[in-house]
Amino acid sequence: MAAALTAAMVAMGAFGGSINALAVEATGGAAVTGDTSTDWWHGFVNEDGSTFTYIEKGTEVSKFQNMDGDIDWQAAKADGLDFVMIRIAYGTTMDPYAYVNIQGAQAAGIKVGVYLCSTAQNLEDTKAETELTLQMLQGITLQYPVAYDVEVNKMLEGGATADDMTAMINYYCQAMTQAGFIPIVYANKTWLTKHMNLSQIPYDVWYASYPSDKVYRPVYGSNTTIWQSSEKGTVNGIKGYVTTEFSVKPYGGSNGVAHGNIFENAAAAGTADIAGTTPGLQIPAVTETTADGISVSATVPSVGGTAAGVPATGSSDGTTVSGTEITTFGPVRGTEAVENTVIGSTETPVSSENTVISSTETSVTGENSVTQIVEVAETAEG
Repeated sequence: MAAALTAAMVAMGAFGGSINALAVEATGGAAVTGDTSTDWWHGFVNEDGSTFTYIEKGTEVSKFQNMDGDIDWQAAKADGLDFVMIRIAYGTTMDPYAYVNIQGAQAAGIKVGVYLCSTAQNLEDTKAETELTLQMLQGITLQYPVAYDVEVNKMLEGGATADDMTAMINYYCQAMTQAGFIPIVYANKTWLTKHMNLSQIPYDVWYASYPSDKVYRPVYGSNTTIWQSSEKGTVNGIKGYVTTEFSVKPYGGSNGVAHGNIFENAAAAGTADIAGTTPGLQIPAVTETTADGISVSATVPSVGGTAAGVPATGSSDGTTVSGTEITTFGPVRGTEAVENTVIGSTETPVSSENTVISSTETSVTGENSVTQIVEVAETAEG
């Protein structure tokens, strides 16, 4: 009874929008583990052994999922997907499937947020990424946040300090707030604790951590509202593996159907307008050819012309971009990475700490050869 009450109280705290409340009483040093089956949508627990609870389940997609096959958003919705975070750009290179994914997901009744995977090395670079984001979101209604995704080590190659990174993150997030969107910062433990001043960032956090024992270990001091808990999930309608995302904040109004918590019978709090885009004036941005020879073009609504400093197309000079996505438990999600065998949201798992794995991806268009270096960070709170 006491455990059930604790879990209920924790869930009530989570509804307020922070996963930090989900880690409560200590277990006296006893080992805690969740259901370590291969079902990565279920079996997660808190550090005290109580059931990890959440409000909505989601995933994230980028061009890699589309290139692996058309996404059936209706099937994904029927499979219980509540929201999706859609990549709109890598640095200042648009994702060619951004609009297709936004429109398809919203038409199926799935809540949509977006993210830009940053490659900025200084504030001027961040300003260019910010301007591109605002251009791309002209006329689009979102239900979930706009995420500034900081995980690529290229961002640090120019010597940016934690103070610099904090200023860059706050600039982007403040601009999203002023534009009427909800900002969020995507990062893993290493970035949250070493490469930014978390106490000076007053925004929600989308936290990436893939614990093999399915135990949620928060980064204390972060206002974590979405947890990316693995990259081994499956969703009907999306080929290959996907990330598993758990939200404890009712972005866009609660669906009224929660998962594994006391909100299971809650009444709907209303849903946001899921209107699609307002076309407006369009300018060419990215064209790619998929493996089966189909040409895919993406366009971005123009506000008085192309943004200064924002290239309309990606580079095709074959340059190598060094990037690192470090997650607490090893594997790299499919944002900019390509698995050794499958294009999608998974990498070959890292089996031991401090192992370094290198893999190289050449995009379909040769926009860049992206070298991914995977590091395994610590496996528990220090």
